[in-house]
Amino acid sequence: MKATEKRQAKLPLVEVEWVDACSKAGWRPRKEYIEQAIDPCRTAGYLVASNRKQVVVVQSLSDTSGHVTDGIVIPRVSVKKIRRLT
Repeated sequence: MKATEKRQAKLPLVEVEWVDACSKAGWRPRKEYIEQAIDPCRTAGYLVASNRKQVVVVQSLSDTSGHVTDGIVIPRVSVKKIRRLT
């Protein structure tokens, strides 16, 4: 196994539960904004980084180049739960 493969094999597969902001455009009654809730979300992928500021998850890993793709950076304050899948 190459060094790149060994490093990436250590990345855990996780599901992150988090909340996202919601927005609306255009003129609307105030009541619509007051009643609008934040949006609960779930993201699954390889956990690249997790610290006090953020959680970084990517969808795909390259075993030959060491590159990753299709990532999302989630603010830590938005994260409700991280569950390890593997």
